[in-house]
This record gives sequence, C-alpha cells and structure tokens, in this order.
Amino acid sequence: MEQNLDKLIENYLAWDKNPKTLSEIQALIEKGDREQLGARLYGSLSFGTAGIRAPVQGGFKRLNYLTVIQITHGFARHMRNVFGNGKL
Repeated sequence: MEQNLDKLIENYLAWDKNPKTLSEIQALIEKGDREQLGARLYGSLSFGTAGIRAPVQGGFKRLNYLTVIQITHGFARHMRNVFGNGKL
C-alpha cells in the first residue's frame, strides 16, 4: 500500500500544473503526513445525487484544476462513445 501511495504522489506531482494545489501536496510530503496524503490521493471523486462534491484542495480525491480536467476528459470520451465522432 505504501508503494502505491508513492506512485500516486509521483503521478500527482507530474500531472498537477497549478502552483497552489501542487504546493499543498509538496508541503504534506515535507511534513511526512502520509495519512493526509493518502486521504487526498487514494481513490477518485464520484458522482452522487448532488453531483461531484469535495473540498477544493490538492489531490486526486479533491476538486481542483487537475480533477476538473480529468472529469471533463471522461465526459467527452463518454459523449464520443455514445454519439460517435460526428457533430453533436
């Protein structure tokens, strides 16, 4: 499990381009707060009855620029699968 967290940290640091959320994760790494890193990085956001809700913070399980891009990418792929490559 610890190796998985290390890989998640590595991926997040490579993919997040927002200085604010990136610095949040870097600060947690410097503090050695693996519990908070795990809470923010393990898993992904899910769509519930109230839509997608989470604190606005750094991490894969939080709302931020990176996760909004990932959500939008997933939605676009879904639309392409449903409607094909033609115009909607």
